[in-house]
Amino acid sequence: MKILKRRPEASPEPVNLEQLARELQRRRELADARRADQLERARAEAGHGRARADVATESRLAELARAEREADVRAEAELARMYREFRAAGERTRIRAVMARSGEARALRLEWLRARNLRVLVPVLIGFGVWSTTGVQQGAARLMDVHADSPVWWTLWGLEALLIGAVCWIIVCRARLAASGGALARQAEKVGFGCLFTSIVLNLVAAVPAGDASQVSEWAVASSMFAHALGPVGAAVTAHLIGVIDQSIAEADPWHDQDGQAVPRLAEMEMRPREDASADSVRIGTRPGASSSALDAGVQCSPEGVAAGRSAVWPVPAGSG
Repeated sequence: MKILKRRPEASPEPVNLEQLARELQRRRELADARRADQLERARAEAGHGRARADVATESRLAELARAEREADVRAEAELARMYREFRAAGERTRIRAVMARSGEARALRLEWLRARNLRVLVPVLIGFGVWSTTGVQQGAARLMDVHADSPVWWTLWGLEALLIGAVCWIIVCRARLAASGGALARQAEKVGFGCLFTSIVLNLVAAVPAGDASQVSEWAVASSMFAHALGPVGAAVTAHLIGVIDQSIAEADPWHDQDGQAVPRLAEMEMRPREDASADSVRIGTRPGASSSALDAGVQCSPEGVAAGRSAVWPVPAGSG
């Protein structure tokens, strides 16, 4: 059995207090330096984050300002376009009103009324002629004593068409002569009224009952005569109305007014578009509070734009009056 002997503990070295104080001071200064460095790092990181946020905010504000300027410019461009359109429409209306007061426009309106008079009333005349066709055929067949087995009876269906056709042709010729400064002879008008009178007589003959008329009441005869005479009398009244209107148109003087003063001609009128005071530079202002850049970007109507607006005014339709 081996007996271990314990070594005696070394005696501690003597401690230098001054050196220990310096070592502890150095360690405290090192810890303070580490804490100061951490604070500086945290402060720098926080400042960097704030700077990034400021940059992002400035970027958003710049985008909003740019969008606002673009909206201002678009609104001003739309206002300028509306101004040009309304100005062109106003000039067009003014020129049309000036042209409507000219002698040429008055003459064109008279010619339009003459043509419309024929287009409206001649079909009415033909309609009354169709109404009286049966009465004319029956009256002529009764006077000639022909029946359905005779070719003459069938031919008489075209008699009213011939009479009304002659009247219509006389009316058209009278209108054409009046438009050319002429006048229809009285003999032709007498022929037209003779055709209408013949149609009336034949319709009245057709209204008279055949055979023994003692059993037919006078009221029935009068009613039949009225119904038969309605067509030819209406045709005669329509023909007379066409003549009266056409004569009134022929007597109208488009070159002088009611006081006898001469109506200005187109060549004497000022029909060029008016030059506004702001025609060279029409500027639509921005609303209060807009930035100066948006104001500088305001839409202006240049002389080229004014020229484009003038081209929208012309030409004015010749028949607009």
